Amino acid sequence: MTIDTCKARLYHFCICFRCIHLYFGVAVMLLLKTENLAHVKREESDITRFPNILMNEGEAICIFGKSGSGKGLLLKLAAGLLKPEWGSSKQANVAKSYVFGENGLLNNYMVYENLIIPAMFSSFQESSEHTVMAALEKFKLLNIQNNVVGNLPEAPKRLIQYARAEVLQPKLLFIEEPLKSVRDEHHPLIKNWLASFIKEKRGACLFTSTSSECAEHISATIIELSGGDKTIKTFIAE
Repeated sequence: MTIDTCKARLYHFCICFRCIHLYFGVAVMLLLKTENLAHVKREESDITRFPNILMNEGEAICIFGKSGSGKGLLLKLAAGLLKPEWGSSKQANVAKSYVFGENGLLNNYMVYENLIIPAMFSSFQESSEHTVMAALEKFKLLNIQNNVVGNLPEAPKRLIQYARAEVLQPKLLFIEEPLKSVRDEHHPLIKNWLASFIKEKRGACLFTSTSSECAEHISATIIELSGGDKTIKTFIAE
């Protein structure tokens, strides 16, 4: 038996163990489940098959791999942002938020407006002003709250996405490269916020990464996509 096979079996054992916990009444909510997701490269007539994902509240899963391994594709399929050609992705009916490279921000609006507008349509309307100001302070954005987002560099745009997630208070979070475009001095802020989201707020986070830095900090389960030969290696970060 190869090491990769052992790791894959360990991952599937962990999934079964979580299901047993759920069956016997432990208070755990299943937030994300993917089954048999696959993608076809039309020009190459090649099929990329992805591992199944089962994610409960209070858990984080890192899709780890080099550029071109398919981690971004799996993230978007799992998040429901792309329609799968095969397989399915099912999410619990809970609040969700996204932190992606193509930011999804309102570039013609001010930083403050990018937070208050989503807050007005969320379930936290009564305290939206207080929540927005607290998020701006937490992510070091108070001094640029009146700046137009489209005129800002990438680093603050990334922090705005995290501040938006703080305002929306999601239960399920999807992130593309958590530390991408984030300045080094803000790395502890993001890692500690993610740890709090998982451990204290009992949220669930699925994210991609080319580094194990965040995964190790929040003790995430890691699914490694090797890309070329499409083998899947899985293990639990210590």
